[in-house]
Amino acid sequence: MIIISDESGCHGASYKRGSSQSYITSMVCFATNDSMTDFVSTAKNISRQHLTTRLRKWSDIPSAIKNDPARLGNFIDDLFLTLQNNKRFFVFSFFLLNKKEIETGHRNNDIQQIKLLSKDGYSYCLKRIFPFIRKLNYVLGNYM
Repeated sequence: MIIISDESGCHGASYKRGSSQSYITSMVCFATNDSMTDFVSTAKNISRQHLTTRLRKWSDIPSAIKNDPARLGNFIDDLFLTLQNNKRFFVFSFFLLNKKEIETGHRNNDIQQIKLLSKDGYSYCLKRIFPFIRKLNYVLGNYM
C-alpha cells in the first residue's frame, strides 16, 4: 500500500500579494507499486496529449496551458476514464480551504487559523481513505 500526500497553496493570508486564495490538501492511495507506476505512466502519456508537455512542476507549465480550463478539464477527464478502464485500484481524497472565507484581516490570527484548518484537511482526507484501506486489506485476506 502506498499513500502519497501533497499540499498546494500557502499558509499566508490571501489578501497579501502573492499568496494563493486556496489551500488544498490531497492524498492518493495505491494498492500496489504496479498500480502507482501505471498511474504515473498513464498521466505522463495523457499529459503530452492534452497539455503538450510532460508532467512537471505547476509553476513550470506555460501560462497559456495552465490557465485554459477546457484543456485541463480534458486532461482530467481522459486520465480518469483511462484509469477506470484499466481497473487499477486507487483512491483520491481532497480538502479545499477557501482562505477568503475565514480571513479577518488580522494577519497573525488568519495565518494561525489557516494552519489549524490545513491540519483538519489531513484528518478529512484520511477519514475518506481509511475505508479504502480496510476494504483492500479484506480483499487481500489481511482482515483488520
